[in-house]
Amino acid sequence: FSALLLQSGISVKESRGRLSYLTPDRTKPITARKLGDDFDRTAVLALLEQNAHRAAEQTTPIPEYPGSMTGHLQREKSAKIAPKQDGLQRMVDRETKRAEGKGVGYDCWASLHNLKQMAATHNFLMENGLLDLDKLDAAVESSRKALSEARESLRGIEQTIADKKNLRKVVSDYRRTRPTIEEHKKLKGKKTETYYRA
Repeated sequence: FSALLLQSGISVKESRGRLSYLTPDRTKPITARKLGDDFDRTAVLALLEQNAHRAAEQTTPIPEYPGSMTGHLQREKSAKIAPKQDGLQRMVDRETKRAEGKGVGYDCWASLHNLKQMAATHNFLMENGLLDLDKLDAAVESSRKALSEARESLRGIEQTIADKKNLRKVVSDYRRTRPTIEEHKKLKGKKTETYYRA
């Protein structure tokens, strides 16, 4: 148990029958009592036993490096800084980013990113024969028309879906209230009056 937590950088110490945990970002250990009932000795051991049963059912290959080492070796860029690399992208406005307080490193990355995007755009235009402005305008106009037609067909489909949802609701309400209506039809005389009063 302690070895598993040590791999992720957490040291466990037991004193007076209670567990205390020391994470890398803390200087003093925190007791299980302060963390809650999920971290006391019995709950942790029960969870480990449950995980052992689950691991016995489904074995996975052991990685070459522990998870704590691979995190330090290779870090992924956050989604805010690095846009997705799938095709052409927008250029980064370096002036506004500098005004927002981005550093020199971001500015250097943004200049390189903008250069790559300009090259990718030029290559795309050359491959598709759109370097001539008239051809480019015609392609943009045809794309706009196709997009507006697709939106119109989508609106029709969305309306059909909304109608079908409404029909499903009505059928569900009918199915739910049908036995009550049938019961009411069978009642005669004073029973119908008491039914309406209730």
